[in-house]
Amino acid sequence: MAAAVYTLANVNGYTTPIGSRALGIRKLSWNTGTYANPAGYAASRQSFGLRGFDTAWGGISAGGHYRVDAQIVSGPGGATVNFRLFILSTGVEVANGAALTADSVTVGAIGG
Repeated sequence: MAAAVYTLANVNGYTTPIGSRALGIRKLSWNTGTYANPAGYAASRQSFGLRGFDTAWGGISAGGHYRVDAQIVSGPGGATVNFRLFILSTGVEVANGAALTADSVTVGAIGG
């Protein structure tokens, strides 16, 4: 089975200013395919319309199969955030190479 293909789509139409920072909301979708553990899906600051990430978050997938966690790769101000998938019923991260169920989740980030 091929690796899952991820798509990051803009939800709020643009990055929203919040004081001196900005908010980006995106929909992270994936098809059936295999999961890459431990990296998950790496999203760039540019994909959120930011110069760097201060914080990022995931949520529960629309289908109720996965919890998606966000981890800024190099800490606040970092250029990349990894979204990692965990099985909602067990709390265990999806195993490397495991088949995924097609699903999506709304994710967000705040940064400069």
